[in-house]
Amino acid sequence: MAHMLPESIDLEMLGIRLHTGDVAASTEMNLANAFGFAVALIGLAGHLSFTKLGHSKVSKSVLAVMVSLLMAGLPFAVLAAAPVRSRLTGFVLSYHAVLGFFRWVEFVLGRGPKGSAASSLTFAAYLCSPAEILFEEGKMKRLSSRTAACKGLAIRAVWHSSLFLAINSIGRATGMLPFLPGKQHPSSLPFYGLPRSLPALYLQTWLVYSMMELFMLVYRMPVALLGVETGVVFKAPLLLSTSLREFWGRRWNLLIHNLLKRSFFGPLRGGPAWQQHLGGFLAFVMSGLFHEYMWLVLAASTRDSRYVFGKVLSFFLLQFVATAGQAILSSGVLGRAAKAVPGPVLTFLVTLAVLPASPLFLEGVHGMLCEINVIMPAVEIQDGGVGLRSATLCLVAASPVAFLTRTFTR
Repeated sequence: MAHMLPESIDLEMLGIRLHTGDVAASTEMNLANAFGFAVALIGLAGHLSFTKLGHSKVSKSVLAVMVSLLMAGLPFAVLAAAPVRSRLTGFVLSYHAVLGFFRWVEFVLGRGPKGSAASSLTFAAYLCSPAEILFEEGKMKRLSSRTAACKGLAIRAVWHSSLFLAINSIGRATGMLPFLPGKQHPSSLPFYGLPRSLPALYLQTWLVYSMMELFMLVYRMPVALLGVETGVVFKAPLLLSTSLREFWGRRWNLLIHNLLKRSFFGPLRGGPAWQQHLGGFLAFVMSGLFHEYMWLVLAASTRDSRYVFGKVLSFFLLQFVATAGQAILSSGVLGRAAKAVPGPVLTFLVTLAVLPASPLFLEGVHGMLCEINVIMPAVEIQDGGVGLRSATLCLVAASPVAFLTRTFTR
């Protein structure tokens, strides 16, 4: 298949060239989702063993640690046994491992959704699903209309595919570093090249978001076909967030947010203020640590990596400080004044609050983002060279798609 499909198709009448991407690498990435079955088997065996241990706390603790280490180490074993073509494959492996790890922790602590561990088979299904299966009255929540749910997911997937194509085309045209002299990476520039690097950081953030949202919509589809309801993962965080608390708590990657909330923030929520702040701090720390783990897996999948341990964790710690600061100020004069500011202006300010620290997050995945430009389909506008005109035209084309995406993600 990879040899049958041309690398690019010229559409001269439209003045564009369609890059079809690396089919072999895309296929490898999709096949990596089978790793979820390995996670399911580990969860199945772990659940059966854990429930049979009765009240033996020592044995249960040993088993909990062993299963956790097995889940965390398995992606490295896979990468060592079979070198991969793309970093995206390592990303998929690490994503399944992270979800399996946190859901296992939920089970051990007894904080998972009611019914998620009702049986070993149910727990295995919950553990390996890349989408968030919802539960109601101790059972998997059934869709009121399977057809309507699948149709809604399909429509959103189509719009996000268009958005991703536009963003990826801009990334391919600019090397993911628009307006930076000599295509220098922000990490090689003083103060990360700010403020000149802001367009590049914004573009990279959009690529991460559009890819993740598209993946999650695709992951939710087969579960919906089985008649089971799944949770929304992203709620237009880059278009509708009017505060940092809203960005991180109600719009960005709600699947991970819910896992961390149940495991770390929830148990401390009903206590005094300092406990609630501690719960929020732990949630951000765990976000940083599991991203460190994922970036480490990405680094293991290639010899060329910008990953430096500690930078991703630093990013999330800075976001905690900023979010906590906003929470403190929101009850004062600034908080009251913010209510009179138009929503788009607040969204712009939230973006400005996140982007300056984003190189700490994006540096370790820059190589993967550049690979996405090559592996995934992209459109090149034929103008005698891939330059600013191409990027501008792609951006103009992406604008209505972004507007419709905002409409479909409210």
